Amino acid sequence: MRLRIKPSFAIALVSLLALASSFGFATENNSVRADVNVVRSLYAEFADEAVLENPETQKPLLDQSRAVLLRYFTSELSAHILRDRECAARTQEICNLDFSPIWDSQDPTGATVKMTGESALGKVHATVSYPNGEKRELVFRLTKTSVGWKIADIIYSGDRQTLSQILRPKG
Repeated sequence: MRLRIKPSFAIALVSLLALASSFGFATENNSVRADVNVVRSLYAEFADEAVLENPETQKPLLDQSRAVLLRYFTSELSAHILRDRECAARTQEICNLDFSPIWDSQDPTGATVKMTGESALGKVHATVSYPNGEKRELVFRLTKTSVGWKIADIIYSGDRQTLSQILRPKG
C-alpha cells in the first residue's frame, strides 16, 4: 500500500518546516522551547512599537498594567518597572529608564529581531537590527516559575548595566 500525499499539502508542509527552522526556535525534537516562546510572544505583542511611527493601537510595553507585565516578567522585575514608572509620573522627569528595554532604543521604528536560545534553558539571545545597519545584542535571562518561564533580566552588550541594575532602587 502506497501513501499518496497531495502536492499542495507537501509544498505547504515543506514551507512550514523551512519557516520554523529559519526562526531558530526549533530544538532537536522540532518543538518550540518554552523560554524562547516567552520572548517571541513579547516581541509579537509589542511589534507595533517598531513597525508604526505613532503606535495608537495599544500602550507601549512600559505603560502596560501590572497584569500584562507579569505575563512576561518576574514579579520582581515587574515591580521595578512599575516603581520607575511611578517615579517618572511623580517627578515628571526620567527616573532610571530612558529607553525601551526590549528594543534597546528610545526609537525602535523599523527594527527587526532575530532570536535564538542558547544550549542551556533560560537564556535567549536577541539581535535587534535597525534600518541604518546598527545591531544590538540582548540576552534575556529567564527563570522557571510556578506559572511558566518569566524574564528575570535583560543583559545588554558592552559594559552596560543590565535592566535590573538600571531599575534597582539607588541608595
